[in-house]
This record gives sequence, structure tokens and C-alpha cells, in this order.
Amino acid sequence: MKTARALLIPAVALFALAGCAADANQQGTTTTTNEQTSEVAATPTTMTDDEALTLAVDTYEQMLTALVTASLNKSDLDGSLEAQVTGELSERFAFLFDGTPGPPITVTGNMNVTNATLFSHVVEGTTVTIEAGGCADNFGISITAADGGGMLEPDRQSAKFTVTNAGGTFKVSKSDPSSEPNFCA
Repeated sequence: MKTARALLIPAVALFALAGCAADANQQGTTTTTNEQTSEVAATPTTMTDDEALTLAVDTYEQMLTALVTASLNKSDLDGSLEAQVTGELSERFAFLFDGTPGPPITVTGNMNVTNATLFSHVVEGTTVTIEAGGCADNFGISITAADGGGMLEPDRQSAKFTVTNAGGTFKVSKSDPSSEPNFCA
């Protein structure tokens, strides 16, 4: 049960960096059981605002789920997080990984974004940039350590994020906590 207490990670710390940062004391090899990808073809430059918001939210949820997995693992061994981020987020998340894997940790479920709002949907040539916001929560995530213990402290965070298709696939290029507006209110 010692592992269970060690895995009680405040998601506020995760969200603070993407808002998202990691528990500096947790190490482990993580297996993700959900099969998701945000590698949506970069061609739909004529999508509606509703389609743009749905695509941005789906991509952001997948990035947050990959971030939780990589944070617990202290490594992006399977490249899931790298596949979800670009630009400043790639640099911001680099400190999370010390490359010292420990006992396996299984992550199941997905992060969720509710109360999503579209701020802008801009098409310049073949590049689409979508700015949105929402209330991100980890209520759909569960973790299990090798000894069977583990839990993720329930949390939610209001955030603004940007998704772009630069490079051929839609990825999250920016994410910041948002107090105004507060999407979790």
C-alpha cells in the first residue's frame, strides 16, 4: 500500500504546466491501455467552427492523457506525448523525463474537457490554428502500480489551449491555465 500513497498525485500539479507538471518523486514504467491518436489529417481547412472545436478538444484530451502517462513514467518511452505536442509545449515538458524507469504503472481511461469554448479558428493556406478553452479533469483516469495500488487525486483545471496542424497532423502547441474565463465554474 506504500505505492498507493506514493501515487496519490495532485493533478493540479499536472495542470500547472499544461497547465501540467509532474510529481517529482514518482518513477515508473507506464503502460497506456487506451488506444488514441490525434494524428488527424491536416487537410480539412474548410471545417465548421463546431468541427474545429471538436477536433481541438479531442486533440487536447489525448495530449493530457499522454502527459499523465509520461509524467508517471518519467519518460515518454512510447512517444505518445511527443506525438501530441509541438512548439513551446515540447520544450516545456522536457524536464519531466529523467529516463529512470521503475515498476510498471498502468494508466487507463482518458482526460476529459467540458464546457469547451472556441475562441478562434483561423486558416492560413494549409495551416489551421484553433484556439479554445475548457475545464480539463482527470475523473476518467485510473492508475495501477505493479503491486496493485495507486490512485490519482481527482482534480480539474480551467485552461486555454491552441491546436495547429503545422507539420501535417493536429497537435497542441500551447496550453495555459485560465482564471478568466473560468471554464470550471
